[in-house]
Amino acid sequence: MTKILEHSILMRRILSADFVQFFANIILAITGQMTTIPRLTPLWNQLQQSVQELDDSFKWPARASETRKLAILNRQRNGLLTIFFNAVRDQAKYAIAPLILQSAAAIKFVTDNYAEAKTKDYEGKTALIINMLNDLETPEAAAHIDRIGQTANLASLKSKNEEFQQLYILRNQAIYQHKVRGVTSSIRKKVIASFENFNAALEGLLLTEADPSAIAQLESTIKAINAEIVDFTSLLHRRLGQIKAEKDRKQAASEAASKTASEGKAKADSATQTPATR
Repeated sequence: MTKILEHSILMRRILSADFVQFFANIILAITGQMTTIPRLTPLWNQLQQSVQELDDSFKWPARASETRKLAILNRQRNGLLTIFFNAVRDQAKYAIAPLILQSAAAIKFVTDNYAEAKTKDYEGKTALIINMLNDLETPEAAAHIDRIGQTANLASLKSKNEEFQQLYILRNQAIYQHKVRGVTSSIRKKVIASFENFNAALEGLLLTEADPSAIAQLESTIKAINAEIVDFTSLLHRRLGQIKAEKDRKQAASEAASKTASEGKAKADSATQTPATR
């Protein structure tokens, strides 16, 4: 049976800005499906309400709309990447005109290095798109892209990625600077409780459901939730790695400074000693 992936560590350790974005993505990902699963409506409404309270607890301009817009922009980036990758792949394989076949093959040689971009977390995806676009900015690559008809699509991808990156940075700065820690902590617990209740009911329905179409709908909902869990767990691991690296850097700097001070003191003591005391 399809089940919700384990996510207790994610819920405990994910940073506030990422926590808000995780649930905004969940709401966006499964809202359409909830209209066809009426037995989950009460718990779905509770989850939406608790997430809205979380949004409202952050007193910064346009707080909730920015979070939702990031999720929408991310979907748009995914769509543009899919169109581009599919066009390159299909023309590299099926194009009849030799020049188009050659151009598509040349671009595919580059894009194969970025095939997993859609599966990365927000920051990872942003970085990979930037790197890919940089690799494709040469005059030769531009000519190949124009030949396979993807110039406009790549321009849109660049624009959406830049818009996403700017909004992501501004939104996160606002959340990290937020001061009402006690309020958001209590609401965070409420959101997690609502989420767990919803997940338990979702898995329970799947366990007892007999209709194939209903089973497919429930499994699709679980898979959508799991995709976000995988995405944000990857982000959490990267954040923890960055925190550890920064801690190690500060410790190394402190030890180096302490060693330098000790050596300086030893030299100073030696210089002030008289021949008789040496």
